[in-house]
This record gives sequence, C-alpha cells and structure tokens, in this order.
Amino acid sequence: MFQEMANDLRGIKEALGPSGIRKIFLAPFLIFQLFISYNYVKNKAIDLKPFIDEYVSLSSNYHLVKELNFSAGGFLGGTFSVYLTSGPISAIGSVFGWIATNDIFYSRIFNYYWICFLLIICSYTLIKKIGLSHRYVWIFPLIVCFTIPWWQGILYSLGEIPSVILITTAMLLFNKSRKLSLLLFGFSIFLGKLLNILIFAIFYLTHLNHSRSLKTIFNDFVYFLIPLIPWLTLIQFTYNDGGLIKYFFDLYYFVGDSNASGIENDNFSLTSLKQAILLSEYSQWNIYEKIRIGIIPILGSLLILKNRKILDLKFGYVTIPIFLSLISTYLWFWILNPLKWMRYSQHFTAIIIFLLLYLIIFDIFEKKYDFLAG
Repeated sequence: MFQEMANDLRGIKEALGPSGIRKIFLAPFLIFQLFISYNYVKNKAIDLKPFIDEYVSLSSNYHLVKELNFSAGGFLGGTFSVYLTSGPISAIGSVFGWIATNDIFYSRIFNYYWICFLLIICSYTLIKKIGLSHRYVWIFPLIVCFTIPWWQGILYSLGEIPSVILITTAMLLFNKSRKLSLLLFGFSIFLGKLLNILIFAIFYLTHLNHSRSLKTIFNDFVYFLIPLIPWLTLIQFTYNDGGLIKYFFDLYYFVGDSNASGIENDNFSLTSLKQAILLSEYSQWNIYEKIRIGIIPILGSLLILKNRKILDLKFGYVTIPIFLSLISTYLWFWILNPLKWMRYSQHFTAIIIFLLLYLIIFDIFEKKYDFLAG
C-alpha cells in the first residue's frame, strides 16, 4: 500500500513539475504571511504613540494629493517647506488609507501594505529587466520589513524605507537598464529622502571611475533629474517665501544647520566620538539593536563583497560601488551624525536587508552557508 502511495505521489510530482508544486503551496503560504503580517501590523498600529513626524508626513502628502499643496501647516513654514523631509513615496498608502477610512490606525496599515507592494513591484522589475530566477520571489514578501530596525517608521509614513527600496533596485539595475535605474535614483532622493544623495554619489562616482567614460554624464543626469522637474515646477509657483532660488538657499542653510547632518562636527577625536555615541539615542538601545546596527551591517557588506564574482556576473559592475556606498553611509551614521536615531540607520541596514533578500529570492548565492547567512 505504501509503495502504491509513493508511486502515486511521484506521479503527481512528475505531472505537475517544480513550478506546479510551487503554485499549489503558494496560496496557503501567502495567506499565512497575510494573516501573520496583518495581525502584527494591526497590533503595532494600535500601540504606537502619536508622533509629530507622522502628522507632518501624512498631512503634507494628503494636501499634495488633494490640492497640489505640499504643506503640513504654517508652523512648519507652509508650502514646500524645507522642514518637510519625507517625500510623497513615503505616504501613498497612508494618504489613501486616510481618504478611505478617516482612521489613523487603518491609515498606518494601508501604508505598510503599500511598502510591501512597492517591494514586490521592484522585485518583478528586476526579474523582467535582468532575467533572474524567481522561484523564491514570494519568500517572506509581506513580513521581511519586520527585520529592519525601527520598521514602524513605515506606519508613521516616514520616507527612509520606501526610498531605500527604490535605491537598492536602482543599484542592481544600473548596468542592465541604466535609464530606469537613474529614474529610480531620482525618485528615491527627490521624492523620498534627500540623504540618499550620499549613497547615489558614492555609487555613481565609483562606477564612473571604473568605466572611465565621461560621455554618458549629461544623458545620465537628464534621466536622474526627470523626477525633479514637476517637483521644482510646483515649488517655483507655490513656495511661500519666493521661488526656486529662495528655496535652494533655505535648503542649503537647513542642511548646514541641521543637527542630524553632522556637517558642523569639526572637533573629531576618539574620545569625543565615544562621548557623542554614549550621549545619543544609542544609550537607549538594547544589546540586540546594538548588534543589528553596529555589527550586522559590516558582516552583511562583507558577505556581499565575498560574492562579488557572481554578483558582477549577474548585474554587471555593482559590488564595489554598492559596498563603498554602504560603508560610507555606515561611517556617516556612526562618526558624523550626532543623534544616532535608529531610523537614520535604515539608509544602510534596510539596504543590506533588501540586497540579501534579492540575492536569496533570485538564487544568486552559490554556497549553502552564504544562503543561510543571508
């Protein structure tokens, strides 16, 4: 009897093939993820305390959608104020969730699934443009964001995580679909988080140094700046304190005076660095958070560097530019940024997590222990 059952199962397996078997298990697996993620996100959305940055992001993007007026109110400088640091891609879900339900808790849940949808779209874009394996593409797509330190920034409609999803995809696309890659870089920076310009600059300059070709620079920046054109047009006609020139002056002074930028940190020493870390938000982290933000990014970056040959074979020359971008952002956070806010670490922690996810779902890792480490 058992032999007959085994033969029947073998016959079903051969008839369905690997793809057929995956399809059978796909629906239950996705339903399980949906159940787990919804309950976890719902409970987190209810427990989250009010946060001024959530109000600023949600209200400014709500007014942008309804009135083309990117403003959270006069107390923050009005329309297109330089104090509005999370762009539209941060709050697409929460804005439509608010319009549909007029409930902040459902607005937070909507935004979480907007980020999951964005991650899935970017994954399939890479599959289509590069021709990658996608047999693992549905592995944890709805719960992977929970692994990011202070992932609840998604529920608060903040721009760090959605912007790094775009910038991670852009880095992997750069050699295979350069125009689309530059568009994604532009959206990530101008409509996501301005801080991502550091990641782009290191990545692009490293790649330019390798290619030794200056012919593409003008064409590159045309595509890179496309997302900025409608944005700057709105600023020119709606900025409360004047047009574009005044806006850029205000932005320059805002970045220069910002405590988070670290630009004014001109008194560097190991003693002052240690003191700055101990007096920052770092002192409130538990040991798990300190390891995830202090040590894991280094190990993840080294794992990416270790697989340089297969990465560059699949995606073109990207490993060194990605590695240097991550390390530069990591050093900015630990050395220059005096605040050490966990959300700012997402500019390297989230990128590493999404990169490792891509390397897993696209079946890039050649060795099993690399797969497990990822």
